[in-house]
Amino acid sequence: MKIIQTLYANNNLTPISNRFGWLRPEFHLMSWALSCLQIKKFHKEVHLYANTSGADLLVNQLKLPYDSVNISHDDLVLANENLWALPKIFTYSLQKEPFLHIDGDVFLFEALPKKLLRNSLIAQNIEKATKFYQTTQSELMSNFEYFPDCVRKDLYSEKPINAVNAGILGGQNFLFFQKYTKLAFSYIDNNVDYLSKINVNKFNVFFEQHLFYSLAVQEKIPISVLFNEKINDNEYEGFGNFHEVPFKKHYLHLLGTYKSHLHTCIQMANKLRQLYPNYYYQIIALCKQNDIQLLTNFYAENNLLTLPDYQKLHKRAKSIYKKSKFLTKNRQKSKHIEVFEELYNIEKIITLKNIINQIDYTDKPFTKNELEADFQLFAENIAVTLKRYIPNELLYGRDIEATNWYSLIFEHEENIKEVQIIKCNEPTIITSDYDWATILNKFLLSNIRIRYYESFEISKGNFNSLIVPEVYTEKFSLYDLEDIDVIILQILTKPMPIKDLFIEIQEYFDADVIENYAQKVFDFLIVLLKQLVLKKAIMPVNL
Repeated sequence: MKIIQTLYANNNLTPISNRFGWLRPEFHLMSWALSCLQIKKFHKEVHLYANTSGADLLVNQLKLPYDSVNISHDDLVLANENLWALPKIFTYSLQKEPFLHIDGDVFLFEALPKKLLRNSLIAQNIEKATKFYQTTQSELMSNFEYFPDCVRKDLYSEKPINAVNAGILGGQNFLFFQKYTKLAFSYIDNNVDYLSKINVNKFNVFFEQHLFYSLAVQEKIPISVLFNEKINDNEYEGFGNFHEVPFKKHYLHLLGTYKSHLHTCIQMANKLRQLYPNYYYQIIALCKQNDIQLLTNFYAENNLLTLPDYQKLHKRAKSIYKKSKFLTKNRQKSKHIEVFEELYNIEKIITLKNIINQIDYTDKPFTKNELEADFQLFAENIAVTLKRYIPNELLYGRDIEATNWYSLIFEHEENIKEVQIIKCNEPTIITSDYDWATILNKFLLSNIRIRYYESFEISKGNFNSLIVPEVYTEKFSLYDLEDIDVIILQILTKPMPIKDLFIEIQEYFDADVIENYAQKVFDFLIVLLKQLVLKKAIMPVNL
């Protein structure tokens, strides 16, 4: 089966510096590289459909190894710049043989099942419409005059609609796509005058994903899916878990808000650096050449001009970290960096200060002065932490090594109790009267539905935050810790197998809990350890 991808780059924008919905331009480029290279690894061939600008970006600049490049989209004009799915629809319409389209934010870590690829119609999964679809459905029904028959029947059936997820889309029945794409273009063309009245960005899933499903139902053609579970449109959990590939997950899709989630984007970039370091560093060099501000200015601070320069840095940083990772106690405070002054130019700190100013203090059990005073002390403690002289190359080497920590510890569940772990030396725990880590995350993750942060209310107490020095421009990561997390980190100041850690933490639980629920307590410990490893607070020993 022919594997294809599509990139349509707006000619009015500079493709290399355009975010394309991602948090930063560099992540857009890295996504394409990792997606293409992983398809090639497992399916040997992948073909690109693009306009001249898109092809130039992926092939001439990123040097991605597409087996053919079809400059097919130069004459395609989008009626609205937010119709991002329309270039894919056009690509589907061009196919004259069985095909599978794979989005540039989909990553394969094993070959797609041959049995799946033999089916008439193929999609990632069936989507169940909830609030995301339902709000747009109401807009369409109130403002549009034209719907394809299959769509109209479904929208007005008074039953919750379904759709497909088009992370992968295709099948043996390429003739179906001729009718489907013709209807999609009609769906848009007949409603151009009404696009200003709706959320056009959300309309994409209707003329691509809902139309596909409703037409297949009307034509009585079964849709075969990679994932059999029907997924609610806003509940794609685990599709960005790079730390679980390839031993637990084999397919990831950074749809929707995953693209704006910093931790997920960093994981994706780290996976590219791990698997294809030359492509990773080519992208870094390309961004620098085009004056694109990177997540970290570490690369700009070094005289890195050629790929061999980056390769030497990579090797040197790993060596420095391996030699130094148990020597934090011997490090000195920096004599030439005034971190405290720099701290108030860091986006995290600026954001927290803005949050303080935005709070309505009416009926709150604390005053603005109380919050500001605690924040000042909290920020001063961060400054003290960052004044420790930890070379950027050491932190960079740590990040290279940390890409493997999760799999090294948790891949082989049968031996998990024997794995030795230790607290990392770089992080510091700071205690404060207010939960600044959660306050920040509630604000930063407001576009990602996480119940814990949605229900969080600021209150005074005794809170612990984990400060992790970073090589990134923002200098540190900030995480909230529970008391049990702190206890674990205090115990792990020396190497210890997980079975011994389990014995030591038992004194913090009631005896009857350990006696009757020992396995559940152990499982709970593993959950906590997984999070601390991802936060770079715990690492494996001698693995």
